[in-house]
Amino acid sequence: MIILWQTLIIMNVNAKKPRVRMEIDMSSSKLQTVINEEPVQNNFKNGLLKKGQFFRDLFSAHLSEHEIEFGHVCENPNEWEQRFERKDMGRNSYQGKIKWGNKNGDYGEHYWDLNH
Repeated sequence: MIILWQTLIIMNVNAKKPRVRMEIDMSSSKLQTVINEEPVQNNFKNGLLKKGQFFRDLFSAHLSEHEIEFGHVCENPNEWEQRFERKDMGRNSYQGKIKWGNKNGDYGEHYWDLNH
């Protein structure tokens, strides 16, 4: 069984987030959504792209009964990180790699392979 998921998070940390209040009518068999405020303008999206953003991508794969892979990629305006790991409980091995950097030009890589 393979399980994969992906999450994209974009946040503007300097501005207020517009709120859209919703009411859900549960009395009928179909859900009805009522929006009580004005829709978000396209200018908000353009402003968001110019300000600080965060990105996160996660994944996980169950390759066999005793083997799993997982990792993530995280980025923000100041730093980034990539991390991927693999565990095999049947052979008792653990492998991984991580790379990171920041806006100052600092960079690092770390690799490991235990009980190969």
